[in-house]
Amino acid sequence: MFANLLSWHLAHLNATLPTQNQVFVYKGLPISFVQSVAALFPMVDAHSVDTTGLIDLDYIDQNVLDYVAHLRKSASINRTMFYEEFLKLSQEVRNLERLGCQFVVFDNTFYRQVPNQSNHSFVDIEWHIEQNRPFEDDNVFSSFYANCIRQNNKEYVQYLESEATAAPNVTRQAFFAGIDVLPDVLPISEEATPAKTIQFNSSDNVYQDFKWQLFTGQLPEQPIQVLVDESSIRTSGEKRELAILYFILQQASVRFQFYVRKAERDTYFRPDLLTTLQKHWRSGTNPEPAFRTLKIYADPAISNDLVEVSQGAVVEHVVRQSEAAQANKVYEDIFLTSPTGAGKSVLFQVPAIYLAERYELVTIVVAPLKP
Repeated sequence: MFANLLSWHLAHLNATLPTQNQVFVYKGLPISFVQSVAALFPMVDAHSVDTTGLIDLDYIDQNVLDYVAHLRKSASINRTMFYEEFLKLSQEVRNLERLGCQFVVFDNTFYRQVPNQSNHSFVDIEWHIEQNRPFEDDNVFSSFYANCIRQNNKEYVQYLESEATAAPNVTRQAFFAGIDVLPDVLPISEEATPAKTIQFNSSDNVYQDFKWQLFTGQLPEQPIQVLVDESSIRTSGEKRELAILYFILQQASVRFQFYVRKAERDTYFRPDLLTTLQKHWRSGTNPEPAFRTLKIYADPAISNDLVEVSQGAVVEHVVRQSEAAQANKVYEDIFLTSPTGAGKSVLFQVPAIYLAERYELVTIVVAPLKP
């Protein structure tokens, strides 16, 4: 997918930056994309990628001082380098101004964690400790990356930051600077949401795997259907990510559609839920138990305004999300907080009983209260 951004990026370089003595540094961009840029603006060192196509951290670590000679020798042209090379260079050369060139660091802010493109694999220290297995720290890996996580058998890294980015001859630019047009979205109900819809900015593996496909150039199944929840695009950062995603899909000329599911507080709940409540909560003092009305914030992100909602409606929503998850459809995580005595226990006990009786599902309750 990033290959489709090459002409757009090169046009930006030619229109805004000088034609010589610039070093374009790419942070969090695919290797293949950087190599395509290098076809016009040569790599500072052509050996930074090994024979398997991965960034060679060992080579960069062992030959960093050679970069000084390379930069001084070819100061009359624009050149290209990976952020890993710039980072190691800035660690060894305390005053980058002496190199006589201007560094422009392009940061791919679309990814908070970037797929690991290096020839070093992440050592999962916590896993080794839990398994009581010996491990050795990878000092080379740690000199480039601050953190690494493994999700769904894929490794993602977070870069170390360099103080050199504040140097007078270093400029930082967001790679997707100026991309701020949001997509048109079609309203859709929860029931009509297609099964293979990708929920934007969700924390599950589906969205992460989708971004991995975009990064590695794998074409996702078309049409690409993205569900946007109104609550997931409140901040400027979330809106920026949505605009970038829209731009990437546009440039790739693939078929796609964005949907929006508005936050609705439905008062409906299936009668079986009330039956479950009355079956298990009936007592001598409460012969006909019923769902109570709760007061909740209409939109806690922007105001303290309260609205009333039935416990039954909340229970219905919990059950629907569980059913959607079981059917491999898009579902939501639910976070609910309320004061003591508001009836929180009903909100997880009734769904737990109903889901067990209807689908033989198990609910795990973690409670700080003593029995």
